[in-house]
This record gives sequence, structure tokens and C-alpha cells, in this order.
Amino acid sequence: MVVFGADLWASYWEEMTPDRELKLITNQLNAEGKGIILFHDAKAHTAAMMPAFLRYLHDNGYHVVHIVPTPALQRSADTH
Repeated sequence: MVVFGADLWASYWEEMTPDRELKLITNQLNAEGKGIILFHDAKAHTAAMMPAFLRYLHDNGYHVVHIVPTPALQRSADTH
């Protein structure tokens, strides 16, 4: 189990264009300079915005982190 706090809100629940969502989240990211950004919606505008957002992260030296359980924890959970 992993618990995260959200540092930035993308406001994806509001109807908006992909460009508007990108501007909203990158402005927040620029103001903070770092943070955890969690996209967990199924909105078309978020999906359409994602290539530009990933390009923005790459071009500005940010990193995407993929969270996966360690092999030891997976084995431990399987034995119970």
C-alpha cells in the first residue's frame, strides 16, 4: 500500500481544452518547481494533453517516476 499527497491539481473535472489544461498544470508546476502530479481521470482532454505535457516535462528537466512494488514485497504477499 502506498499513500500519496497531491501537490498540484489539474482541475480535470472541469470541462476545458487540452491546451487550457496544459497551461493550468504547467503554470502550477512552474510556481512550485517540483511536485507530485497524479492524473487519474478518463477525460478526453487529459488524454489529448498528455503528449504535450510529457514533452514539457522532458524539455524542462523533470522526471516521470513509475511506482512498482519490489520483488521481495510481491513474494511476501504471495505467501500469505
